[in-house]
Amino acid sequence: MMEATTYAEKMENLVDKEKSKTPVLAEKEPENEASKGSETNDDTIIVNTDVTKQDNKDVVKEEKPLKVFLHQYPRLKSMPTLSPFCLKLETFLRMYKIPYENHFSYKVGKKGKVPWIEYGDEKKADSNFIIEFLNQTLELNVDANLSDFQKALGRTVKVTLEENFYWTIIYDHYVANFAEFRNLCAPSGLVYSITMKMNQHKRENSLDIQGMGRHSKEEIYSIGQEDIKAVSVLLGEKPFLLGETPSSYDCTVFGFIGIVLLSGLDSPFVKYIHENANNLIKYCERMKTSYWPDWNENSLVEKPDTKKTFSIRKKNGKSKDEELEEGNETTQMSKSNNENSQVQVSVLKESNNAENNPMKA
Repeated sequence: MMEATTYAEKMENLVDKEKSKTPVLAEKEPENEASKGSETNDDTIIVNTDVTKQDNKDVVKEEKPLKVFLHQYPRLKSMPTLSPFCLKLETFLRMYKIPYENHFSYKVGKKGKVPWIEYGDEKKADSNFIIEFLNQTLELNVDANLSDFQKALGRTVKVTLEENFYWTIIYDHYVANFAEFRNLCAPSGLVYSITMKMNQHKRENSLDIQGMGRHSKEEIYSIGQEDIKAVSVLLGEKPFLLGETPSSYDCTVFGFIGIVLLSGLDSPFVKYIHENANNLIKYCERMKTSYWPDWNENSLVEKPDTKKTFSIRKKNGKSKDEELEEGNETTQMSKSNNENSQVQVSVLKESNNAENNPMKA
């Protein structure tokens, strides 16, 4: 049975293999028509390396591994992310020691989703397809040591969390506990508040279309708790979902259960886990210790001052509030000039309307 390997192990084995070789030029034979133009040893095979000639010797240049550019949402105050898919994918990259670099933004990939990656000339979206792409491209043999039954069980858990439990989390974040969820996220300012409110309406529509939003609050939380119970029962006393060693399916479990337990949000799911699924608490701590020893360093300790970053507009280096204040003074001083006064009042009305009705701003 093939063993799964990390990307770092694969590259180390490749380098050791190349270093063990002693490239030797074939002895030069008298030139004839058959051998003319061939001066290299055809038996020398070099994989993923560059070969150049210098001072009549073969010089093997090690090929630098490509780096994955991971595009995901910015870090939060209490934890690296509140997206279960972002946490899942970054944990996978850490688990298999794949070199990566974070690019934080709200820019979505070609499928309209976050996270997404760039690897060389390739751009891939959707965490499941990204993992499949990296597994094939880097030849990692992910989950190769699992039996067909274990893979089927892992897939069942993954689909349960990603296609069902996910919607109960969306309800918890964007409907039941929206104010707490919004305050937990790092950015602040009028633009961010408007964006979050717009996202809330989109999520509510998605919940209704998917069907989860048509249930009562009690029914939705009951559905989510049953999903948690199922994962807890299947985990049992094992250190990882499918046995003594972690698999890619553990990235999914940690991504979804982790954001419930470690975010700091006061959710009925947290209470349920503490009372009925204590093994998931130990599981998340185990995953966090193994793959996120820098968890706190990857969370924002303090809420950043983003007033300037999120101001709606600036003119001559002045914020919107400064413009409004100056506009009030100008209006009071220019009452004698009826035409100028009308212009100032018009500007103020437009600004006030935008503040009173932010959804139209």
